[in-house]
Amino acid sequence: PNSSAAKAGIKAGDVITSLNGKPISSFAALRAQVGTMPVGSKLTLGLLRDGKQVNVNLELQQSSQNQVDSSTIFNGIEGAEMSNKGKDQGVVVNNVKTGTPAAQIGLKKGDVIIGANQQAVKNIAELRKVLDSKPSVLALNIQRGDSTIYLLMQ
Repeated sequence: PNSSAAKAGIKAGDVITSLNGKPISSFAALRAQVGTMPVGSKLTLGLLRDGKQVNVNLELQQSSQNQVDSSTIFNGIEGAEMSNKGKDQGVVVNNVKTGTPAAQIGLKKGDVIIGANQQAVKNIAELRKVLDSKPSVLALNIQRGDSTIYLLMQ
C-alpha cells in the first residue's frame, strides 16, 4: 500500500509495457532494470489499463522487501534465497535448495557474496548490476566462515 507503485496510482490489472520509454518484455526484465536504480530515481512507466495506454511517473523508494529469490537475479544461481547483509556488507545466502544450480556450483547457507567478476558487491542491487551485463563466466567471491573462496559458473 505504501509502495512507489501504489503512490503513483498503479492498480491491479495494469500491465506495465515500458520503463522510461523503452519496451519491457517481462516482469523479470522490469525488476532487473529497476533493481539497479538508486533510491530516489524518477521514472516513467507505460501501462496498459483497460485497453488504453497510460503513463505514470514515480519516484523509487527504499524497498521493504529484504529477501530475494536468486532466480530473479540470475538463472545460473537459481535455488538460493538471498538478502542484504547489514549495511553494505555483502549478500548473504539464507537458503539453498538441493539439486538446484545454486547447490551444484557449491553455494551454501550462510555464504556471503562480497564480490562478483572482480567487482565488490555490497548489496543485492550491486550483484544485479554485475549479472545484468550477462557475463559468460561468473566468478563469485564468497566469505565462508573465516575463509574467502571463489565459485565459478559458466
